[in-house]
Amino acid sequence: MTDMTSQTPMRDRKKQSSKGEYYAYFAILLALALPINLVIWLARIAMRKTTDGPIRMAWAQASTVTPKIFWA
Repeated sequence: MTDMTSQTPMRDRKKQSSKGEYYAYFAILLALALPINLVIWLARIAMRKTTDGPIRMAWAQASTVTPKIFWA
């Protein structure tokens, strides 16, 4: 009789992640970054410096941080 317990095929375990979870993290980070970037944007406007809008800055920060948190 053959012992199959020591030669069982190993399946690759890939991290199954849902897009919904990623978007939830993204939305939370975007909501946290938006007020901060709004204040920064207003300060730059007061100093007469050209800058991107607060939504674009917050979106860029959230899209940078989310993958680092999600796939860490």
